[in-house]
Amino acid sequence: MIQPLRNVHRYVFSGLAVLLPVIFLGGLGARHPRRPASIEAQQLPASATLVFTSDNLWKKHAMRSEFYRDESHPRDVYVMLRPMQDPGEPDLLLYWSTDEGQQDTLPTGGRLLGSFIADKVFALPQDTKPAGQLILYSLAQQATVDTATVERLP
Repeated sequence: MIQPLRNVHRYVFSGLAVLLPVIFLGGLGARHPRRPASIEAQQLPASATLVFTSDNLWKKHAMRSEFYRDESHPRDVYVMLRPMQDPGEPDLLLYWSTDEGQQDTLPTGGRLLGSFIADKVFALPQDTKPAGQLILYSLAQQATVDTATVERLP
């Protein structure tokens, strides 16, 4: 009575041993290629030019925000953040949002740009509206640390 069940069990697991890696590799191959969320400062395109700088965009922290536009690809906008002091918050992430959110939570339409590192260049999403918010979010505290309202992208 148990022997037929053991045979079925063996065939099912042998089939899964072959089928699951095939499904996994097929899923990896079917992913849409996406633009890297951020690039290092030394990899800023040679055709990128500084179009806007501000020291007072952020509400709580003193941070210089530099916006660059790639001349060869006019829709590409990059932002580099240079804090005057260490923000002192753990596990900071940088988000871009075109939605107005609450103070301590992320807006539902927020897009992750990457881990916040000083002097790192972040690429803003290409489908952004002319205005939006940069949001520093502490993953460890699950709270918004600071926001910067960008009235109009350069």
